[in-house]
Formats: sequence, structure tokens, C-alpha cells
Amino acid sequence: MLGSHINVTDGLWFDNYASIGGGADSLYEYLAKAWLLDGDDMLMDMFEPAFKATEQFHRQGAWHVDVNMFSGEIVSTVFDSLKMFWPGMLILLGDPNSSDMMLREYNRMFAAYPFPPDQYDLLKRVSPEKHKG
Repeated sequence: MLGSHINVTDGLWFDNYASIGGGADSLYEYLAKAWLLDGDDMLMDMFEPAFKATEQFHRQGAWHVDVNMFSGEIVSTVFDSLKMFWPGMLILLGDPNSSDMMLREYNRMFAAYPFPPDQYDLLKRVSPEKHKG
């Protein structure tokens, strides 16, 4: 799995935090889009193992959690808005079913609040009926 923080001086990871959100989202997105545009297999060779690990360890149903990049253990259940690119990327990669499932869940979250939250704790999810008022 790809970590989110690397020391640019020595090239070592300085924490064990792996996410598809802030700090890592662009890498996934741009590798996939660049491969689609260019067709360079090197880009897919970089993208594919990270994508598979993400789907195996980060994905919890329609959502993605943050995990320890070495063990795969969940370190945070907070879903941040920068993770919302994933369904669009899945469409580009030919997985409309997973994309649709995720977008339906995101829409339920949007319906629960007067303004979409930047962060959303998946363990404290509320229904639209409970929060509106």
C-alpha cells in the first residue's frame, strides 16, 4: 500500500498512514488518467498494485477507510471529501456497479446535512431524517 507522507530528504516514510484521501488522492487519479490518455504500461504497472491493495484493505462496502500501510489495520474511519474522486475513477476503469453503489451512499450522506461535510465519521453516520430539522 502507498503511504501518504514521505521524507523528501531521505526518501523514507515518516508515518504508516495510508489513504486515498488528502496527500494520496492525486497519485491514484493521475496515474489512472495518464494511462488512459497515454497507454504507457509503466503507468498501469504503478497503478494496478496500489489499486488492488486499496480495494482489499481500504474499502469497507461503499466507503474507504484509512489503514496502516504495513499491516492493513484500520487507523481512521473518517471519510474526507478528497476521497470522493474514487467513483469517477472507477467509471473510467470500467466498474460502473461499484461506482453507482458508492455514489448512492455519498448522496445519502449529502441528504443528511444542509451542506456536504468535509469529513464524515463512518462510525457515527446518521440518517437524513435524524439530522435534518
